[in-house]
Amino acid sequence: MTALPSGPPPTTPSPSATPGPGETPRPSKSGKTPRPSTPPQTRRPVPSGVAKSYKTIGGRATLIIGASSASVFSAYPNEGYQVRTTTNTYELRVDFITATAKSSSVIVTWYQHPPEVQLFEYRQEL
Repeated sequence: MTALPSGPPPTTPSPSATPGPGETPRPSKSGKTPRPSTPPQTRRPVPSGVAKSYKTIGGRATLIIGASSASVFSAYPNEGYQVRTTTNTYELRVDFITATAKSSSVIVTWYQHPPEVQLFEYRQEL
């Protein structure tokens, strides 16, 4: 005769709500598949206005032009140029400058009028 083990029956691990690597989530008793918790993502505020890109000899500036203001979205200088941005109450300026007296500017003004963009190319004769 074989003796039966005494004590509580062995337990099997219960499925966890969070699957391990390579596992697929299993539906819970309610029939809904559990969703893994994700931390909230921080997003940059979306500027209001229209993105417009301006190409100059010194580089490319992309600006957000709104009804009563403007902001820089990106500014990429061409090789040999550096970029400098200046913002005042009613003016935005993106300058692409070199050490050899060449420069390009994208200037936006909006004092008592909608934003107006002007492009300038400078070359100082030596």
